[in-house]
Amino acid sequence: EVVEAGAGTDGSARFGATVTFEDERTGKTQTVRLVASHDADPSAGALSIESPIGAALNGCGVGQIAEVGTPKGVRRLRITAVS
Repeated sequence: EVVEAGAGTDGSARFGATVTFEDERTGKTQTVRLVASHDADPSAGALSIESPIGAALNGCGVGQIAEVGTPKGVRRLRITAVS
C-alpha cells in the first residue's frame, strides 16, 4: 500500500507533513517537517516522526495541543498549521 506523505485527509499531521506549532510556555513558534528517522535533520527543520516531539505531533490538527515530556517538565505545543 502506498501512503501519501503530508497532512491526513482530516487535516492532521502525518508522516511528511509540515507542522507549525507554538510552545505555550515560551511563545516560540517553530515549523518542522515530519520525516523518517534516517532523514531527520533538526537544524534544517526535518524532525523524526519517532522522536518525542514528532510522535506527539503525529495525528494532531490545528488548534490541538501536543504534550511532550522533557527533563524540564511537560512542554505544551499548540498546533497552528498543518500542510
